Amino acid sequence: MCFYNDKHKAAFPPVKTFLIVSGWYGAWFRSGSWVFYESTPKSDIEDAVGYLKEIGYEELSNYISKGIHDWFDANFNYPDEWMIECDDIDNWIADHEKEIKQWMYDYLINNEELFLGYD
Repeated sequence: MCFYNDKHKAAFPPVKTFLIVSGWYGAWFRSGSWVFYESTPKSDIEDAVGYLKEIGYEELSNYISKGIHDWFDANFNYPDEWMIECDDIDNWIADHEKEIKQWMYDYLINNEELFLGYD
């Protein structure tokens, strides 16, 4: 089984992308998407966004990429426009929650062997 803490061991594009998307959704569900962005390395998000575009999930990748900023360098002094973008992202997630959950389910089923360690 793969968890975000194991991401350095994961085959990046498929597994790490799922971990990024599920972490993004989970942070929104608990606290709002800004929590995800402030706690996830920008390079991990950018890699996942690139892979999502590559496999045809343009809208999902566009919304995830909307919140990519230098959160780590902001020292908890986040510009208002970043927070407004996160409000927009949060509203989009709320409006598409069912589709996001279905995407995560389908993605796991279609890539089962990568997540369970089968060859």
